[in-house]
Amino acid sequence: EDIDRIDTLLSQPSSLPGESFSIELRLRCRREGGEGGNVTVSLTGIPMVTQQDDRRVIGLYGVARDISERKEVERRATLAHERLVSAIESFQDGFALFDDRDLLVLCNSAYRRLMPSTWRGPAVGASFERLLQAEAEMLELGDETAQAYVERRRGYHQGPSGAIDVRTRDG
Repeated sequence: EDIDRIDTLLSQPSSLPGESFSIELRLRCRREGGEGGNVTVSLTGIPMVTQQDDRRVIGLYGVARDISERKEVERRATLAHERLVSAIESFQDGFALFDDRDLLVLCNSAYRRLMPSTWRGPAVGASFERLLQAEAEMLELGDETAQAYVERRRGYHQGPSGAIDVRTRDG
């Protein structure tokens, strides 16, 4: 499938990045026994060029590794991630997933809408504590103080049970 890329790479020394190169190629091959199929290879090489002014590529020293299995695993992981994101986006309520260090890994758009307009920077990677402080600033807490709300939410975060309903100041 990538035969044109190989021809270009080997016929034009200017397309070779420096003295060595790495490229991933999808090739059609025929395996032992006559069965055909596609294989993805990672090719790392150093071109052998003529010493004349034209510096034509006359050969190649290199290593090619079959990375077909790795590429299939990556494809499946990407598909699973896309499905997970789609499922989480379908929730009407805010949803956030934190890692073992309490950093935000994933959230849906409903959760992002609950973040204050003063929030700066990306949400993913932010600490639970930072997000909690920002959340407390924009909620209608009634008689509860912001500090009491933060403490209550920390407790819920440590041992979730049931649900927490909140109301933003803008309704």
